Amino acid sequence: MRLWDLALATAAVVASAATANAQAYVANASLIANRADVAFPASPRVRAWGLAGTGTVSINGSRLNFETDLGYSHSASRSFSFSQYAAAENLTWAEPTWRIGATVGDHATRGPAGGLSTTNFGAYGVWFPTRSVTLSAKSGAFSGRAGGAYAGAAAYWYITPDLAVFGSWDGARFHRGFTELDWTASAQWLPWQRAPISLIAGYTRSEFAGHVDLHSHMAFVAFRLFWNRSGKVSLVGRERTGPVGWPGAFGPQGIAF
Repeated sequence: MRLWDLALATAAVVASAATANAQAYVANASLIANRADVAFPASPRVRAWGLAGTGTVSINGSRLNFETDLGYSHSASRSFSFSQYAAAENLTWAEPTWRIGATVGDHATRGPAGGLSTTNFGAYGVWFPTRSVTLSAKSGAFSGRAGGAYAGAAAYWYITPDLAVFGSWDGARFHRGFTELDWTASAQWLPWQRAPISLIAGYTRSEFAGHVDLHSHMAFVAFRLFWNRSGKVSLVGRERTGPVGWPGAFGPQGIAF
């Protein structure tokens, strides 16, 4: 069974759990839609949009969570366009003040010149040292024509229970002889706790070194829809009891090259 098939099957379980009355399941989910502008030096501006959905199921009140992530994005400029597809499975052990987990994902890029695909395997950890701070780290490897290794670290600071700022560093080293470093800063706001939709705005700078040295700038906006059975209504509560988010994510720009 391919990971795509497993991801879709698990997504069906999440959907069933969300509508079931049985107390054996505790399901949480989120949906993110984003719009981004990417600028490379001396190159046409790239405009991108994407959609990503995540569902988590905990069985019999266990600390062990099964999570499925599905995503699609499309990027285009005056001279080219390509699409990316992603599916991942995360297995997380969640305690009140920390999480640890493992992830495996499939990623495919389709464009005029053909397609590239890669599979990533990794581990991650999340720590909640205070009520307003979340710290995360991840590391792993990826295979395929664009294979290599990756690592990252991130921090959330909840200025209020419904307003957070986020910063992350992601690095990837490709077997083909180049590296990618990404720095991201963003803010997320939940305007009204009774309407579980948060607004996100941010910026990412990427640097590539190796055969060709270049960098890019990306500004993005997004909204995120939450579905929680945990009973939490604040942004910090929804995020700490919902899908794992950034630690389980993988997707350096270099896998599309």
